[in-house]
Amino acid sequence: MSTSSTLAPTRASTPKASAAERRADTFEQALHGDRPPLRIAGRVVDCEERFDVQDPWDGSLVAQAPSASALHIEHALVAARAYAAAPLPEAQRSDLLDRWAQLMLQHERVLSERLVRENGKPIGNALTEVRRAASTARSYAVAARALNADAQATLEALRCDADRVATNEEGFACVSVYRPLGVVAAFTPFNFPANTVVHKIGAAIAAGNAVLLKPSEKTPL
Repeated sequence: MSTSSTLAPTRASTPKASAAERRADTFEQALHGDRPPLRIAGRVVDCEERFDVQDPWDGSLVAQAPSASALHIEHALVAARAYAAAPLPEAQRSDLLDRWAQLMLQHERVLSERLVRENGKPIGNALTEVRRAASTARSYAVAARALNADAQATLEALRCDADRVATNEEGFACVSVYRPLGVVAAFTPFNFPANTVVHKIGAAIAAGNAVLLKPSEKTPL
């Protein structure tokens, strides 16, 4: 009898992974994989053209990143415009950004190691950046909630001042209403590839915009 047969667990004795554990495994596989996917509107799309991402210290191959074509960009714009036509409510945007922050902290070690490989910074600096990125996401979650509060206050002000504004009496009300721009193109540099991405995407999402991200070719992962 071989050792592998003796030690192999039976189906009955193998614990089932929870949904959270399966998501965590998928997350880590995606980060550690050498051919990360191209995503449009949250979906993985085929991308044959790729380019090498190299470790800046020794030149070793870290991964082969997808290179979006003009057709990919057109598809991304169509999806972004569709979202921009009916953005998520502020409360849902806030929850989404909070969840993003939680995921970054949950996987901070994996993200930090990835930063070390593609960017070359020490592990301590990489870990600090990931934690700061999570803090940035949370700050934008707060901003999204504030926009919701401002919107409610604006509606209340309009209700209270409707008669005075309509009759054009001596006093009048001036109300600011914030609306998303629609589609935002975000270009990020190589020096802080995690935190700058969160700064741009987080602000856009908090305000209700759709985002097309173009990271640096040096740190696209």
